[in-house]
Amino acid sequence: MHIIIKIINFDSAASNFDSASASIVVHQENINHFDIEQLQSRLRRKLYGKRFLLVLDDIWNDDCVKWIELKDLIKVGTVGSKVMATTRSNSIASMMGTVPSYVLKGLSIENCLSLFVKWAFKEGEEDKYPNLVEIGKEIVKKCAGVPLVVRTLGSCLFSKFDLNKWELARDSEMWTLEQKQNDILPALKLSYDKMPSYLRHCFAYIAMYPKDHTFYAVEFNNLWTVLGLVQSRNGSEMQEDIVREYINELNSRSFLQDFKDFGYFCKFKVHDLVHDLAFYVAKKEFVVVKSHILRLPERVKHLSIVENVSICDSLFPKSRSVRTILFLIKVSNPKYKDETSVYWGFPELLSLPEWIVGASATLATLEITNFPNLKMFLECLTTMSHLKRLYIIDCPQVLSLPCGMHRLTTLDDLRIYGCPELYRKYRRRFGEYWPMISHIKHVFIGEPRGEGE
Repeated sequence: MHIIIKIINFDSAASNFDSASASIVVHQENINHFDIEQLQSRLRRKLYGKRFLLVLDDIWNDDCVKWIELKDLIKVGTVGSKVMATTRSNSIASMMGTVPSYVLKGLSIENCLSLFVKWAFKEGEEDKYPNLVEIGKEIVKKCAGVPLVVRTLGSCLFSKFDLNKWELARDSEMWTLEQKQNDILPALKLSYDKMPSYLRHCFAYIAMYPKDHTFYAVEFNNLWTVLGLVQSRNGSEMQEDIVREYINELNSRSFLQDFKDFGYFCKFKVHDLVHDLAFYVAKKEFVVVKSHILRLPERVKHLSIVENVSICDSLFPKSRSVRTILFLIKVSNPKYKDETSVYWGFPELLSLPEWIVGASATLATLEITNFPNLKMFLECLTTMSHLKRLYIIDCPQVLSLPCGMHRLTTLDDLRIYGCPELYRKYRRRFGEYWPMISHIKHVFIGEPRGEGE
């Protein structure tokens, strides 16, 4: 290991870094044979009485005590000495900074393309392949202005002139491309590895949602909570508050974008690269079901269905390991004309698909949301021997629950919202069929809008 110290004399340069009259003294030496006390002493001696610029690149340590110790160590310099730090964490920038942090903006599309061409072709070679440059214009749109992403994609295609390979790079997930140690994905993976374990588990579930999905805090509140990922440190914190802490921490680590905080709720998106990372770390336990999926891995545990496709028994896994199923079909809602004009559900289904029987022995959580035409549940629902949580939300046409609800002995959390008939028949004490579900430990049935009890 080597240490390089740059001591900059700006007395005659009026603090102009570009001035030719500024002198720079560089000291470099091998420090492998020093222990920590010797290293601190040597650094203090080299900086004593000097005006210096100390650059700390890619800081991950968020220990405030360590930062204070470092500041005390380097206070031997003269007035005007500066420390500049780079980090991917907003919270670290806030902890270290004495002035507002500067958030780097992405490159323009034009600059991205110029950089991409530099890495993908030898100088002047791009003129021979205008068709590849056109594909390159589409590729750089995936980069969100991040130079390291541009370089990664460009270098993957260097001196490769096969049109199919370029189209594959354009259409593929980033994680399927060959990576070098200093490329974007290993760098992004490092950010993930630095997360505390509880946050890594929560982050992986981003993979269950489609790209460009607008997330609301309540979605994670429901999902993370029912999966047992939300843990109170002192036993008195509200689950909603803990979820919000997790989301804020992901945002501070730059994993979220377009973050909008409205106080009582927030919404945000994730960059495609971050979504690819979530999918990568989730491995084959998470599957997003689309029309091109022919068969599901046997060890799949979490499913989300994001396209209105016909799902048959042959597609469904035989391993009986499924724990979670989300139906996330995006459809229009004629009641609204703004961004709330879309919601997630399965509008064409009149009953739950029969292939769900394949998960009846292992499914622990089932959330049925926004099925406007769903009228009945299969009796197989009552054979789900491990079902712990059942949420039925905004299914206004459902007339009743299956007759054998009393057989769901493991079910301890039943929540029903936006289901007028279920409210009328199953509401606590007053509902005709309340005795069928009274054994369930936690039952909440929301009153339909505009109706009194």
